[in-house]
Amino acid sequence: MKTKTLHLGFGAVATLLLLGAALPAPVILRPAVSYPIGRLPIGMVAVDFDGDSMTDVVATTAYGRDIRFLRNVGAKGFVDGGSFDLPPGAFAGKMVASDFNGDDSTDIAIALPNVGRVMILLMNAHEAEFTYGQFNVGLNPGGMDAGDLDDDGDMDLVVANTGSNTVSLLFNNGEGSFILAKSRIVTGSEPRHVALADLDQDGDLDMVVSNYGEEFISLYLNNGEGGIAAWQTFATTSHPDALIVRDLNNDGFMDIAVTGFDRSARGTISVFSAGRNGFAGPMAFSTFGLGTSGLACADLDRDGWLDLIAADQMSNTLTVLMGGGKQAFQAAAMYKTAYGPDDVLAFNIDSDGDEDLVVLNSRSDCLSIIMNDFPRSGPMPWPK
Repeated sequence: MKTKTLHLGFGAVATLLLLGAALPAPVILRPAVSYPIGRLPIGMVAVDFDGDSMTDVVATTAYGRDIRFLRNVGAKGFVDGGSFDLPPGAFAGKMVASDFNGDDSTDIAIALPNVGRVMILLMNAHEAEFTYGQFNVGLNPGGMDAGDLDDDGDMDLVVANTGSNTVSLLFNNGEGSFILAKSRIVTGSEPRHVALADLDQDGDLDMVVSNYGEEFISLYLNNGEGGIAAWQTFATTSHPDALIVRDLNNDGFMDIAVTGFDRSARGTISVFSAGRNGFAGPMAFSTFGLGTSGLACADLDRDGWLDLIAADQMSNTLTVLMGGGKQAFQAAAMYKTAYGPDDVLAFNIDSDGDEDLVVLNSRSDCLSIIMNDFPRSGPMPWPK
């Protein structure tokens, strides 16, 4: 493991670019405010990196040689929080955040696609020195997820290797150092994203992979000790990309939502609903935009049902689908973003009780912050 110093930039206010849009009820979102982040942003995570109990944003760019930090200052948005230099010769990709060494600070795993490795950045929220290490995976690592695969109390990693059609399993020794499993998990063509969740309700974490090069997702079961085996595949309505595995209809079973777009670039969200007899679906929902990629879920209108937010990369929009139980999502709104939205996060930025949105815009070199102004008096009823 090595130690490097974060280049602090506190107090430097980011340049703002206003992008207006009108939005009908029931979602009430402010016009986007955008923050330059560097050439071709490719990954981001939400994490409190400065220990002030407010969720910040950390981002990577495909052509940058560092990791960029945006510090949350509440209702005023974000300011420059500094940068962290990458190892020589490495370029950063997707990220995932978790506590990898059990010190109650959230750490970050960063894919390094051009060298086939993952870098672990162990963060101490009270100091400017962070420890990092690199671990080999497959070719062109992309989407990742973290969870306790082998039930030993620490966070392991799964990494989708887009260039070798595999998923690598990295097992944590409890101190933030990882051992690559000897067996590689074979996937379909061009796996983009991977997600961990208990799919069969046996108490351990299973795995879902989106195979972008083909029109299906792969499901894998865990034997309880970190042994992952192929289980089922499900056809999607388009080339699958981003994944969400959550209980979307409050029935106690983990459902799967996946974005994609067809040959005409029309965006879709495929939802596979889970029950006692396994998965059903997909139920396909069209988005307002084209080239749909990123996906987030949040209860934007605070009615007790999770809503879906999709990034439509080719039409520079977000699509909001409002949840209403039994996966009966209803297209509610389209929202204008900067050029090339590729990913979206949902969390409470301004501590006002509702979840806001952060959009990664890969073709305009910025992040857009969209504040949620949902009425504070309670849920807004659907129009009849």
